Parts: sequence; structure tokens; C-alpha cells
Amino acid sequence: AANPGAQYWQINPVNAQGSRWVESGFWELGLPFHKMLKADLAGRYDNYSTSTGVGYRHYTPQANVVFKPVDQFALRGTFSRGFRVPSFSETGGQTVGYINNSFFNSSGAYQSWAANWAAQHNNSSYTQPYYVGLNSIGNPNLKPEIATNFSGGAVIKPLPWTTLSADYYYIKKSNYIMGNPEGQNAGGITQAYINGETLPDGITVTPDTADPAAPNALPRPGLINYSYVNAPWMRTDGVQLGFTASHRLPGVLHDINWYSKGEMTYVRRFSIALPGGGGVEEFAGTIGPYNTTSASGSPRWKANWANTFMWRKL
Repeated sequence: AANPGAQYWQINPVNAQGSRWVESGFWELGLPFHKMLKADLAGRYDNYSTSTGVGYRHYTPQANVVFKPVDQFALRGTFSRGFRVPSFSETGGQTVGYINNSFFNSSGAYQSWAANWAAQHNNSSYTQPYYVGLNSIGNPNLKPEIATNFSGGAVIKPLPWTTLSADYYYIKKSNYIMGNPEGQNAGGITQAYINGETLPDGITVTPDTADPAAPNALPRPGLINYSYVNAPWMRTDGVQLGFTASHRLPGVLHDINWYSKGEMTYVRRFSIALPGGGGVEEFAGTIGPYNTTSASGSPRWKANWANTFMWRKL
């Protein structure tokens, strides 16, 4: 049904509410130890007060070091901590998306667990495949994400107008915020609901409108409701390559300046530890996690190359 459970929402509704007061302070210190070695230290403190009465506060440091023995070569490294408070939609919102839900197996017959339920509905059109809503609900008790970031690499300048770089990066987020993965298992939740089994913790089902031909029979699920949760961690690392070039074109095209920039990234690992001891899922080289990447996936190789041509000073 387009409006399951006679809700007022329309297809794929999104809402969020909340307010917060933010106070922040930061400092930065440059340390030129030597003409070949310099460092930059910084720190930031954030204090959030929210309309739900929950407060978040955290200090995040950062350190950058560059060793440049000659103009054509440099080594660089960065370490930092990150801090992200839950968004309004993650603490006080609702987002509904509809996906296909079916009671049939691959051979076109009713699943064994759905056969009795379908018979109560006289195997009518009400038991045919339909769209069930996945309703992600804000959780005001979420913890903020804490990130640890590291990168290190080299910068090479083989020509005055060309720069090459190669860096290794590592990112880990603790208390990673995600939708409860149990609530996204529409098939499993539907089976448990129809069989009268206990649903996983934090999962509820809003029944769909009743079957007009069998109003006393158990309705099919209309909405599967689940909240955002904190997973133990998300971890990713890989290598990033880059180059820039800026040079005037030769001959009669001397008034045109060519600027080129390219980046290539190899994702070695993209892992999420599921909450409740649900194991670790690996996403590098897949189309997941679709709720985070909007189904654009996590390819191992990503690249882009942009070229700009400027005439004189235009």
C-alpha cells in the first residue's frame, strides 16, 4: 500500500528535529625546528548542549610534521583525533524507505513459514509481493563518534611545474553510528512477525492496513521500525596517489596556461564491527554499505583527473 497503516506520511518521508548550543575553542602552534623540519600542533575543544538534555564534550588534538631536506623531496605525516556528534535525524528524526517484500521462494511457491498465513487470506492479492517500509528512528541516547586518523607519505617535485605525492592513510571511528542492521533484514523480521516470534531487541512492526477480504486475519507488516545504534568501530585504510602540473603551452599557444590535477585511491580495507557481537563485515570492493554510500559502493580503486586551461589572466 502507498500509505501503510493509514499513516499520514507519503512515500520516502524524512523528518528531523532538535536544537543545540555549541561552544568551541582552539589553539595552534607552529614549531620550525629547522629549515628542513617543521611541525604544527593544534587542539580543539567542543561543548554541545542539546534540546534533549544530552551534552557532548570532547578535546581533539592534531599534529603535522614535514621533513624537507631538498626542494624536490619531502616526507610528511599527520595524526589527529576527530569528534562527531549525532545529527538531528540520528537523534530525533525518522526516515522511511520502501523495499520489495515477498512471501514466495525462488520456485514461485509460498515460503513454508508463510503458507498458513496466506491461507488465512485465501491466497488473495494481499499476499502477493509488495513494498514494506523500513523506518529508521532517531535515538537520543547515541554516543558521539570518536575518530583516529593517521597519514604518512612523500611529496616529489621532479620538475619545477610538476608535483607527485603518495600517502598511506588510516581512519578508525569508535562508536560508529549506523542503522540497526537487524531492522534492515526485512525477510527475517517478516517471518518472525507472521510466526508470532519475539522480534530482535529494538525492532517493532507497524501492521499494514487490514486485508479487506479477511479483516480478522493477521495483517502483513507495513513498517519495520528500528533505531540508530552505536557499532563498536568502523575502520578503513589505503593508499592515495596524486599529481599536479601547471605549465604554459608552447609556441603560439604561449598565452594559455594548463593546470592539471589527478588523484587515485586504493582502498585496502573498509570494515565495520556490527553491534551486539554480530561479527565484522568487509565492504572494500563491494557495492556496500548501501545505507552509507547510497548504493554507490566502496570500489577498491577510485580516480579522478581534471584539466583547466586559462588564457592570460582570465
